[in-house]
Amino acid sequence: MASLARMSSVADLRQKRLHDCRLTADRKLDTLDEAEAFLVDRGVLTLTQDSALPSLFAATHEEPYKRGSAGFGSWPKTKWPWGGELALRPGVHALKVDQVWNKPWKANQEQALAELVLIGVRAAVLAHQDEVGKWFSWPVEWALLAELISARRLQRPGPGWLAIP
Repeated sequence: MASLARMSSVADLRQKRLHDCRLTADRKLDTLDEAEAFLVDRGVLTLTQDSALPSLFAATHEEPYKRGSAGFGSWPKTKWPWGGELALRPGVHALKVDQVWNKPWKANQEQALAELVLIGVRAAVLAHQDEVGKWFSWPVEWALLAELISARRLQRPGPGWLAIP
């Protein structure tokens, strides 16, 4: 029961997510070096904010190139090249995760998917279980999430929510 007392509430995790994922204007990224530090801290970033995963462009809090536009027009007006520039830095890997994937560690496909889920949830701080399955082209079944919860590698701070313990 003591571990449940240490578990953060959804409200606490939402506040941590706002801070850690730089979702408030006072935490905006001003330089490419800050963007790299953000990537190192979160472990994984998306370019655009289309899920709970942290977004490089959202963290800039910069107005879009063309307000109301879709696609590239919605990217930050001056910081749009940062994704490509970060990918050129040592130790940074730009990925398009696909069904064909060479895993960087020895594991079967289910173990590798479990590790990717953990990396994603850690980066997001808090994610709804229904969204986690949409992050990858591989299906993330409830059985895998339940196994990670049972092994205490994931926690459920509230109904439907996932976080790292």
